[in-house]
Amino acid sequence: MAQAPFKASFPFIALLLASHSYANSQCLSDNFAQAGDWQVLSSQGFQPTVNTINEERRLRLTSTDINLSTGVVFKAPINSDQDVNISFTAYAYGGAWGQDPRQGDGMSLVLSDASVTPALGAYGGSLGYAPMQSGAVYKPGFSGGWLAIGLDDYGNFSTPIEGRTGGPGQRRNSVAVRGNGGGFSGYEYLAGTQSLTPTLENNSQGHQYQVSLTAQGVLTIKRDAGAGFETLINELDVSAQNALKPEAFRISFVGANGGATNIHEISHVSIVSDSCALAPAVMTHDTSAAIDADNMRFSVELDRVLEVGEQASFSYQTMNKTAQSDHEYLAQSGILNFTAGDKVKYVDVTLLDMDETDMGKQFYLRLSDYVFNGQAQGLLQPTLLALLLSNDTDSDGVKDTLDQDPTNPNSDSDNDQVSDINEKNNGSDPLDACSPNKAAGQCDLDGDGIRNEIDTDDDGDGRTDEDELIQGT
Repeated sequence: MAQAPFKASFPFIALLLASHSYANSQCLSDNFAQAGDWQVLSSQGFQPTVNTINEERRLRLTSTDINLSTGVVFKAPINSDQDVNISFTAYAYGGAWGQDPRQGDGMSLVLSDASVTPALGAYGGSLGYAPMQSGAVYKPGFSGGWLAIGLDDYGNFSTPIEGRTGGPGQRRNSVAVRGNGGGFSGYEYLAGTQSLTPTLENNSQGHQYQVSLTAQGVLTIKRDAGAGFETLINELDVSAQNALKPEAFRISFVGANGGATNIHEISHVSIVSDSCALAPAVMTHDTSAAIDADNMRFSVELDRVLEVGEQASFSYQTMNKTAQSDHEYLAQSGILNFTAGDKVKYVDVTLLDMDETDMGKQFYLRLSDYVFNGQAQGLLQPTLLALLLSNDTDSDGVKDTLDQDPTNPNSDSDNDQVSDINEKNNGSDPLDACSPNKAAGQCDLDGDGIRNEIDTDDDGDGRTDEDELIQGT
């Protein structure tokens, strides 16, 4: 079989594929131009590569090596309580089965539990999803697997052999669906097509697929093999036959060969779901605290609450300006983690003992490594400024925590009819109502320990207050 000529080849080691979001519902629209959104699933031997064929970038999932399964997983989880629509173009060509021209095995589109680290299932007819127990081979199924749509060249994804559960028997060039499983259990056959024409194999030009799964768990699969889209599986109620949906899915593309092989590729991958909101914007705020405060609080706020399945994180570190670590504050660094339901997080930096000479000093909190759903994001304002303030904002001699009005020097914190600023200026105590007004009723003018209001001789001159009042003294 003729193979489309290569024009370029790029190594595909750990992370790959660029996404370009055009609306809140567009999770991914991929031209395979650069690294970013996908992670290669661990496997031995061949690793996925991006190749340019006929001026088109394709992700090659398998070579024509035998007995292998490989794959990539989209790093951003997809909420299962929203509809998800996945479209892609699939290619299968160039393989054989020894001297036999028959080709195999196929590829799978996998939806797995986002809370479980994904790991590949068995090679061959299990298409990297189902398990295998055959001879000396014991290979568990895809970790956290909830659903797989198998594009099956050879036809064994529909067979109840080699450790797979259920199925009508071999159906070459068919599309089949298997359900949830774990280890060597489950992954049961749910539905599938008869053998299709045009065939899935001998296909170097590409067939387009549209896969939709509703929030209620209803699956529809369509294919365009050159004559327009036809429905292959229509409104299959997966939820009625499967385990409960996880809160969020991860989406993987997996390729597999057994003894029969093919080159398996995909291109033009699109993932659309209302759960795929753009990364939230980050709102950072400068802050301040008085020199006698215990700590300086910084806030890092997202512009929306994170949904189920979403995660965000930031690294942070304090940095000196005019205030120095270990003199005015304790240096601090760490990671802020946001999960579903979170919108704001705080970093509290311990302040040390200071005096008025430290007023006006500043230091920073620097944010870095903003990651949302596994994808690195940019920060418009990564530096938050902290200012050390006086503990007497209006400079009236009364600490803000005790001042009747910290912004008004003419307030009267001790209610003695003399303003705080006047008492400060004349040397009296703005928090002591008896200074300078010692004649007030609650004060003790003569210092004999008796309040004026009950003392019969307030000034201690030996004459009663009543006599002095009569005499006018």
